[in-house]
Amino acid sequence: MRTIREFFERVKSWYNLHFSSIIFFFVCVYIIASPVVRVLPFSLNRILVAVLLGLLILRFLFHELFNPIYYFAFLFLLVVFTVTSLNSGSFLLENLIDFAYFGMTVLVFVLVMDRDLQNELPVFFKKYRPIVLIAVLLCYSLFALALLFSDSFEKDGAFRGFDVSSHSVATVSILCAVLLVAARYKLPIWYIPAGLFIYMSKARTFLFLLVPIAFIYCLVVCKKRSIGLTLFFALILVAAVIIPFTPIGDKIRSTSSGWYRNHPIDAISNGRSLMWTDCIAAFFSGDLSHILFGNSFSFVKTIIEADFGIRLWAHNDFIEMLLATGVFGLIAYLGFFSLSVYSIKGSPKRIALLLFFFTAALLNGYMLYFHLSISALILSSLSLPASSAKRLQREMIITKLNI
Repeated sequence: MRTIREFFERVKSWYNLHFSSIIFFFVCVYIIASPVVRVLPFSLNRILVAVLLGLLILRFLFHELFNPIYYFAFLFLLVVFTVTSLNSGSFLLENLIDFAYFGMTVLVFVLVMDRDLQNELPVFFKKYRPIVLIAVLLCYSLFALALLFSDSFEKDGAFRGFDVSSHSVATVSILCAVLLVAARYKLPIWYIPAGLFIYMSKARTFLFLLVPIAFIYCLVVCKKRSIGLTLFFALILVAAVIIPFTPIGDKIRSTSSGWYRNHPIDAISNGRSLMWTDCIAAFFSGDLSHILFGNSFSFVKTIIEADFGIRLWAHNDFIEMLLATGVFGLIAYLGFFSLSVYSIKGSPKRIALLLFFFTAALLNGYMLYFHLSISALILSSLSLPASSAKRLQREMIITKLNI
């Protein structure tokens, strides 16, 4: 018995010691696997997400410091899993898959508050910069190769190849850009392919996520914050001038002049608000138990399928959680959401991550977009240069200590 306990303690110590490196190498493998998600007879992405979910659970179980947030997260996920399983009906597998992605999002929010990971992760990106670049270039190459095997799943001429959806192309490209920023690659040439693939995907809503990434990139590459801010606003200005004359601009204009052009919110959200309205109406028409504790993730898709003829998620985390997990689930989700943002040090980075979190959750949702959750986790761990005043104050303190 003692031998088993000693072995368990050794495994626990080893895992806690190497957890950050495990996360680092896992992400590098994940972006390489993403472009070929539907080429194989099974979903490699889903297998990798399940593996990472297990790794995160082990992290919380093995963590030496008691943190009530970890246990509250497990209790919350256990309740959601139970309610979802009981209400799944014939959609059990669909609900389990969605629950895995949802659970991943919650655990990633909790990981943002993990100080050990936040301190160690940037070290690995700096130490293994060549590995990051190789992984990103392999991802770019696979996307380029996919263009030779195009499919017609996108009617509007968006990215075609390997039957990878335009949203997947955009989110993987966003993660590639985040990895390059984390590895401190300053040359714009490495980021151009990521921008091109997002452009080819025509996923307009994901353009908003490039804003906080560009903000952090400008602060990372520039030693002075004032220069970084100037560079950032210059990039925004150039993008605002160029985008209207691109196919993405044409797609935005076609949405604004579509059949719901008289409804500004519907036009801006590309019709997403129509799904949101139907979901909210279904929520209030449910019984008290479903209002408080939710129904299931498949319930959301069934509502949208009945109205639009296709099984889709709500494209909004807040509405998705309201229907799938009820009022209590939404409150808990917002709690993890708020705590993760509050735990981020430095007001510029906090503002950037809040914009990243909120935009992704509001317009698409983190559900099924594991790339965005990991991108937010990595961005939250980056250290930004201090402002001139804070840097001067820090130098004065160091000088006094030396004296």
